[in-house]
Amino acid sequence: MDRLLAGAGDGHWGELTALFAPDAVVEFPLADPAGPLPRRLRGCVEIADRLRDLSELGLKIAARDARMQVADGGGVVTECTLLGRLPAGPAWPPLPAALVIDFRDGLVAAVRSYLPGGLPTPEVTVGPASRPTEPVPTSASAPTSAINDLLH
Repeated sequence: MDRLLAGAGDGHWGELTALFAPDAVVEFPLADPAGPLPRRLRGCVEIADRLRDLSELGLKIAARDARMQVADGGGVVTECTLLGRLPAGPAWPPLPAALVIDFRDGLVAAVRSYLPGGLPTPEVTVGPASRPTEPVPTSASAPTSAINDLLH
């Protein structure tokens, strides 16, 4: 768990790929289906693609005030406040989060990331470039829409 948080905080997203099982799943259960966060990433390849994109952006996310609890079966529940920043942009407002991570054979098998309302942005574009997009209004004091385009 510490390696996951440290990698995100240092912007070393690509290195995190090695921590995931081949069939790992990352979910954002509270994500708005019309919003910028995907509801689910399936498999290490899809997760690695997303992590590589985050690395190329230079995104850094720090978890502050993290409280971790080991759950039955070896899973870890982390409550924290996420602080994010792009190299050339302002930090977005603190975002409360809860992460539930299940491990299998020493690798991450599943992540459920509970982010209320997803990442805040002034305006984001929803959907891949191959289909029509629409703006999603959100908070006016947040990171550029590049993060949110990427997270979708």
